[in-house]
Amino acid sequence: MDLKWLAEQLDRPGYSQAGLARALGRDPASVSRMLKGERQIKANELPLIERYLDATPESDTRPAPNAPLRPYRGDWATDIPVMGTTVGGEHGQADFEMNGEIAYHVPRPPRYAARRDVFALIVQGTSMSPWREPGSLVYVEGSRPPRNGEYVVIEMKPRNGDTVRPTFLKRLLGVTPTKVRLLQYEPRREFEIDRTKVVHIYRVVEPDELLGV
Repeated sequence: MDLKWLAEQLDRPGYSQAGLARALGRDPASVSRMLKGERQIKANELPLIERYLDATPESDTRPAPNAPLRPYRGDWATDIPVMGTTVGGEHGQADFEMNGEIAYHVPRPPRYAARRDVFALIVQGTSMSPWREPGSLVYVEGSRPPRNGEYVVIEMKPRNGDTVRPTFLKRLLGVTPTKVRLLQYEPRREFEIDRTKVVHIYRVVEPDELLGV
């Protein structure tokens, strides 16, 4: 993909490096390095970039005369909360801990306009690298049950005397009446957690699903 073309597309109203980073599930610094040629565009990122831009290098980016206008990203409501987190403590193996506070808000894709069960988190640690790197933004939803093989956020009950909630970001392998079986990538291992200690299992929404493709 031609980086000059990509930079020109991101200069259009409603598009930005930050928006592209969210669509790719990457941090803005990663997109900045990509535009400078310091980071190679991966093959699986090409369709996500084109879907975010509503254009391909070979296409005429002007809409058809009678085509309905899609909302600019800049017009999306910025009201999905990013829940505040801290790095997991020494007493457990959680990826991070949710402290119940809202750090800031990020844009709400139009298809989630009426959804109040959606929020976002910033990835902490490298346990799910290279799927998600530290600093990546992930959107999660609470009302749709995840299927085996999907990525999930597991919110645990607070420890005795604590107010923060240990939290895992993993891949779901299975759920039984007593256990939740998970997979992490770095270091690669499968493990189980006690289901009675789980508050909720949230489903991670992938970038292409956020964009409605």
